[in-house]
Amino acid sequence: MLARLGGDEFAVLSPNAPVRDAVAIAKRILATFDLPFHIEEHVVFSSCSIGIVSANSQFHTGPTDLLHDADTAMYRVKNAGRDSFVVFNQELRRQVSDQVEREGALRNAMKRDDKLVPYFQPIVDVQSGEVVALEALIRWRQPDGRIVAPGEFLPAVEGLRLIGRLDLYMLERVTVILSSERFAHWPPVHVNCSSYSMTRPEFADDVLALLRRYRVSPSRVCLELTEGALVAEPDLACRTMQRLADNGMSVVLDDFGTGFSSLSYVHQYQFTSLKIDKSFILELAESPCSRAIVRAIVRMAESLWD
Repeated sequence: MLARLGGDEFAVLSPNAPVRDAVAIAKRILATFDLPFHIEEHVVFSSCSIGIVSANSQFHTGPTDLLHDADTAMYRVKNAGRDSFVVFNQELRRQVSDQVEREGALRNAMKRDDKLVPYFQPIVDVQSGEVVALEALIRWRQPDGRIVAPGEFLPAVEGLRLIGRLDLYMLERVTVILSSERFAHWPPVHVNCSSYSMTRPEFADDVLALLRRYRVSPSRVCLELTEGALVAEPDLACRTMQRLADNGMSVVLDDFGTGFSSLSYVHQYQFTSLKIDKSFILELAESPCSRAIVRAIVRMAESLWD
């Protein structure tokens, strides 16, 4: 049985079919989608992401439970690049359960001010040795005292609205610190910003309102952005960055050298500087190739800002 659930989502029900038969059906569907559609004089291709689940009375008490697990498997396909299939299994169930638990714990941590804390690392002028800025790096303090680095929990919330709340949470923590007279001598602080936030229409106004509330000059905070937002929503990202730049806030292009890494970003958007990806920097001493790439990036970037 084939049913349209809504929009571009469909469900195929194959009663009493073993998983291998469901996989065979999925492969036939994917093979069909490899064929082009002819619309007037155009040849159009489409892709398909498929989630497969086999009924289990322990976990599925009704059709909704089956559709939920199939939907979860389908989104795993989408996150991995689309145009394939994934079979929902116990490992995936455990991962989903762990992610839900982690998201809940992260939401609770953001309701306090002692769980998600900024660690500051210096940004140093290599010629003078002067600390010219600081970068705020988020750390998650666990109940057992363990400190968790962002690589362990941020990937799970990338693309979710929760990452936007986390961006504002960190910005507020940094702004509170900068508003204190004890830290009036601090140089500008860099704060990482997700693509989700940079493409949110109200993000710039939220950030500027936060700075006004704590009476912190926009020049004391710098946002670091990877190129994801520039690829996904270039117009929205451009408007947000322009609004921030018009009010005196700097935005840095982070992880340059990975992904598309177009130098046109440097002058097309309101970037004040760029950070070359550490994969090149870590090999400067040993790799002539890395030295040549870094030297070329620096020279071209400098010429764009001259």
